[in-house]
Amino acid sequence: MNKDKLLVTLDIILNSDDKNEINQKDLYYSDELKIYETLVNYAYSLLEVVETDDTYTIKKCIKILNSVEDMGKNNVIWNYNIGYAYYLLNKYEKTHQFFSKTLELIEKNNLDSDDIKDIKTEAETILDECKEQIEKEKLENSFLHDHLNKEKAQDYINHCLIPQAFQGEAIQIRGDSIYIFDKEITIKSSIAELSQNTVILYFSVQQDSWGHDIGDYFIGTGKDTNEALNIAVKTFIETLYDGVNNVINGQYIDEFTINFKNKDHIFNTYYSNILSIGDCPVIYDNALYYGLIKEELKKRIGNQNLVFVSLVMSKDVDGSIITDCRVNGKQSNDISNIIATELEQWDCKDFASQKMYILLEQDKNTLDPYPYYKSNGYLKFKSHIKTIIDKMYEYRHDVSKDNLKADLYNTIDDKVLVDLAINAIPEVCAKDAYSQIKYPEFVYIQDGDVKHKYYLSQLNDLDLLEKAIYEIFDENTFLDKTNKIFRFLISSSLRFKEYGDYLDKNVDISYQVEPLLFSMSENMIR
Repeated sequence: MNKDKLLVTLDIILNSDDKNEINQKDLYYSDELKIYETLVNYAYSLLEVVETDDTYTIKKCIKILNSVEDMGKNNVIWNYNIGYAYYLLNKYEKTHQFFSKTLELIEKNNLDSDDIKDIKTEAETILDECKEQIEKEKLENSFLHDHLNKEKAQDYINHCLIPQAFQGEAIQIRGDSIYIFDKEITIKSSIAELSQNTVILYFSVQQDSWGHDIGDYFIGTGKDTNEALNIAVKTFIETLYDGVNNVINGQYIDEFTINFKNKDHIFNTYYSNILSIGDCPVIYDNALYYGLIKEELKKRIGNQNLVFVSLVMSKDVDGSIITDCRVNGKQSNDISNIIATELEQWDCKDFASQKMYILLEQDKNTLDPYPYYKSNGYLKFKSHIKTIIDKMYEYRHDVSKDNLKADLYNTIDDKVLVDLAINAIPEVCAKDAYSQIKYPEFVYIQDGDVKHKYYLSQLNDLDLLEKAIYEIFDENTFLDKTNKIFRFLISSSLRFKEYGDYLDKNVDISYQVEPLLFSMSENMIR
């Protein structure tokens, strides 16, 4: 490089303060190599202490280093410095380019001094981050150019939005879910609806010890799809995940005891933040809602590790009220009505809505073992249900069910589940098929002459049964026999004729269906 031309370039880049920092004699009277070394070292000294938001200084360093590119492009220190400068500006493609060259030169020239080893270690670490960030940028750009494509939007959520929300935590992307190591939880999202300005996402959270996942739908609206997605993810983080985080950190706010099957079970209560939209009264908080429904919640709890309660409520300016309150996913009319009574006091000049979650975790010392907790346990449970359904269809002409039970008893090492599933599977399938019918949230267990009332949210087997049946048929497990088997199970329901009569008459059957009754020993309830 011509020395005079280089000095003209540097006069443009460097101000008088810089020239005072750099030895004038070194800069103007030395040869090109000395000028090169002086400038690279000066840029390096600036980068060592520069603040990450001082983009002016970082860009000036890049200009200084670019001015001596001809001399530095095959030098480790030059490549490392300019690569690091681009890294501070979050220019990951450029960082990747120069750090890759840094490592290439170290290997090519067999450099192994302590300083070089430090440079190599840092370059390798930052390169891994760059590869991840470059992939994220590609996914984001792909999504922004085709923002109504569900597959691209889902990749953008999994690889960009959720990792960004958990920045600083050790996470791992596992297919369509994200695992957070410190908390030992898995977060999975799916897109229920995607439009120009509105998205609906379903988020589920699972920790192996819970025995089941918990989840809900989250709506985001914005000026475009990207903003709507960000709002939906943020809503999940600030509500449901907030409650989960409180459970993991042991920040409970209440403790109570329930009696289930003649044994005391201790539960700790955790809240989430409240999501408020519109003209909501500011005085309402999660403690108030919990206090209103606590006694009703206690009736609906059994021997679970974790009970998940969701409260959604809204009131419009015309006074109309909507409440949707669920315990372990089972809608509770009684709890909804309690919340609705409270909403009658809202003085709304516009639409108002609130949403919150309550999580109830059982003390490990009072928890009775359940054979299908944890992910492997559920897979075993689901396999059993698949086998039972298969056998029920195989023995569909066996009216007494004696041969069916004998076969299943030899196949499955859980007679309690076999007996319950044979009775319950047809009813669950019928409930799914006749979705317009409203069902009570409890069942009766006829044990000899005594009839016991149990809420569905109390019963682990029934809770998992609905989930397993839904997945089994949704996955088309029985291939070409799937529809035949499903129709057979519906027709086996004790209420099949009753459902048909209701629907034929076009009767409004909301809340008219009587609770199911199962004839079985109360000892079979788990």
